[in-house]
Amino acid sequence: MPVDSLKDALHLMRSSPALWLLGVVFGALGTLNLLLQLGGESQMERFTVLQLLVIPFFIAGGLYAVHRTPGSISGFLEGGRKYYTRILLATLVIVFAAILTILLLTATMAILGMGADTGMLFMIPMGVAVPVLCFTYFYDTAIVVEERRILDSIRRSVEFVFLKPIRTLAFFILNMAILLIFALLSSFFWAILLAERLEPLISINETALQPIPMNDLLKSLGIWEIGGIAFVWFAALTFGVTFLYAYKFSFFRRYSKEEAPAYGEYDEKGRWYRY
Repeated sequence: MPVDSLKDALHLMRSSPALWLLGVVFGALGTLNLLLQLGGESQMERFTVLQLLVIPFFIAGGLYAVHRTPGSISGFLEGGRKYYTRILLATLVIVFAAILTILLLTATMAILGMGADTGMLFMIPMGVAVPVLCFTYFYDTAIVVEERRILDSIRRSVEFVFLKPIRTLAFFILNMAILLIFALLSSFFWAILLAERLEPLISINETALQPIPMNDLLKSLGIWEIGGIAFVWFAALTFGVTFLYAYKFSFFRRYSKEEAPAYGEYDEKGRWYRY
């Protein structure tokens, strides 16, 4: 069951420094994003695109390091070079397919006269993103663990989820529960850091609070408050991403060993032909 994979994931987190390197990179990039937003940076779009191009290297390196080597840094660099292109292109295929689906559904709703329903328009991206994320969740792991090609890795992820629906559902629920608990703990620390600064706002009624621009609230934060927010955010992302990929890898490695059914047929002489 997914609990066994959770134990494997915790063991990987204790024994694989390269996996933590993956988490640290995500934490650093996410913290930089946060600081740029607090500073009102206008080039966020370019920086986001740059991150999307860089992150697959670290995902490939982290997964390869724990799969082929004992979590070493040299294995991290080797895996990043070997699987970067496959993971990047597979990611782009998934993202563009999801975007195209959303656009087609939105256009269809507009043609049917339902384009003015903002609630429906909001539900379309969610209704597409959640299934796509769930069914393609293991594509990068399939590339590294099973040496799958770009499109085959996506097909393998969908197949893996379909063949083990109950276990995969339990995996997602346990995964989200642990991350939610950690997010609540992080929010608790944020509340402690900002309690003194935000305490005067508690006594302000909603009418008086609405005209206060968010930028003014952010500018009121001192260097220590911003530093504390950045530190908590960095720690949360580092741990969360490290756990996320350790658990994903452990779950896929454990259950992908079970052979998938072969598709084909027997001819009149009893010979098997696989599709």
